[in-house]
Amino acid sequence: MSPLEIAEETIREIWAIHDFLAKLGFDFSDVFVGNVVDKTGENGIGVILRSQGKQAVFACGRTGVETDEFTRMWTEYLDKHNAREISDEEKQFVVDSSWIGSNYISAVSMLMKKGFELSLPQEFKTAVSFMAMDD
Repeated sequence: MSPLEIAEETIREIWAIHDFLAKLGFDFSDVFVGNVVDKTGENGIGVILRSQGKQAVFACGRTGVETDEFTRMWTEYLDKHNAREISDEEKQFVVDSSWIGSNYISAVSMLMKKGFELSLPQEFKTAVSFMAMDD
């Protein structure tokens, strides 16, 4: 994978987590993109949620490119998103093909264990209730 492809993949993961947190009712002013250490101890970039006096970190990957270039790419993506130049179908594809798209129940569980109060959309409530039945 080229450095540019690595950066693009990381940006998609960041956006998917932003979308996930918005669906849970978190305000974007509580969500930050920054340097994080992943579970292997490697430095990377991720999404940091600071809300309700708590913090949760989602490691998203590597930048793949120089910081200035990554910042430019992320800003470009945000500008397209804010200008509604990205279709709902494209957004859903990004979420569905991301880590969070496959692991949202684990992510909801992690946030609940950290004590976050969540506003769960119906799609999450249904999935979480099925998990509770398996316990």
